Amino acid sequence: MKIETRIVSPGPLGMAVSVRRVNGDSSTQEFEYTTNLDGKSYAMIGQGPYGANSIAANLTLLTRSNRLSVGTRKWLRQRLP
Repeated sequence: MKIETRIVSPGPLGMAVSVRRVNGDSSTQEFEYTTNLDGKSYAMIGQGPYGANSIAANLTLLTRSNRLSVGTRKWLRQRLP
């Protein structure tokens, strides 16, 4: 990947993310998603990374620094309802 622009907008239960990439071969890749941080799958619009069409994310409390951060992200290839 050469360049990536990522815009993250917080929401009441999660976040909305918009990504635009220029890959090493100069091809472009754009995708966006809105997810609650509950570990459930949410649809992705556009050309997701690694062929994914959905994402699941959760919130993790880091006890040593006592800060909140986005924990696990899963790029998923599956059928959504």
